[in-house]
Amino acid sequence: MRRVAIDVDSVLADIIPHILPILNQKHGTNLQASDIKEWDHPVNGNSIGHYIRSCLADPAFVLSMPEVPGARDAMAEIYKKNEIVIATGRPTFCKNNTMKWLDGRFLYDKIVFSKEKTVENLQCDVLLDDSPSYLNKFIKSGGKGILFSRPWNENYVLLGCNCVVDSWPDALKVIK
Repeated sequence: MRRVAIDVDSVLADIIPHILPILNQKHGTNLQASDIKEWDHPVNGNSIGHYIRSCLADPAFVLSMPEVPGARDAMAEIYKKNEIVIATGRPTFCKNNTMKWLDGRFLYDKIVFSKEKTVENLQCDVLLDDSPSYLNKFIKSGGKGILFSRPWNENYVLLGCNCVVDSWPDALKVIK
């Protein structure tokens, strides 16, 4: 049995399509998910990361996030033969609502709220994440990384990333 760490935002929770209607209405923009090429993508003088962090403080926003297609079934399949650790860099102020959102949707053994995604901190062998910086740190610490492909990570260099996947069915094949 392996221990697999899985990120929340843009891996389990489809947060970018969830926030864009809010930002488009508020700022009179017409942003699409494919337009977001970086965490610091500017929106009316702030980064999209700034707006995401603000929205995570709203329980209604967190609890209404859509799932990434295929995530629930794939997680159930992974859980059959692996221990799953949810590993998120989300701030702890949204911890309770994040756990409410996860519970009942996904099977998992443990959740870690930390920006320090290393083998030692997560106690895992594999990390599935959309963040090249988190994956690079994890790989440097001795783990195997799987990059969940997104528009904002396609131009980053990964340090020996073991695999890039475009969807949950692809991720499931690699983890199996």
